[in-house]
Amino acid sequence: MAHQLAFLNQTESLRDQPDARDARDAREAAVRVMEDALATADAALHDGANSLHSASATASPPSVRLQAARSRSTTATPTLRLPLPGVTTAVASSSTRFARGR
Repeated sequence: MAHQLAFLNQTESLRDQPDARDARDAREAAVRVMEDALATADAALHDGANSLHSASATASPPSVRLQAARSRSTTATPTLRLPLPGVTTAVASSSTRFARGR
């Protein structure tokens, strides 16, 4: 990721030049490499989190009190899981920035 970001930074001035088609292609490839790396990292972190969660439940199962609290608060849980409006906007704007670059 660091190499790709450095490359994008160094070639920023070539981005809009009409005679720099090779540079634009290389910049687009750099963005695709970063997207793939981020997707791979996301999947690995998700798998790791699932493994840790499973291991923690095996090593120390939730207490009866915690299970009871979770069962009482199921109606409130969906509203807590909704993303915050500012976070959604920031994520959407950053992903559209990459999409426009292609």
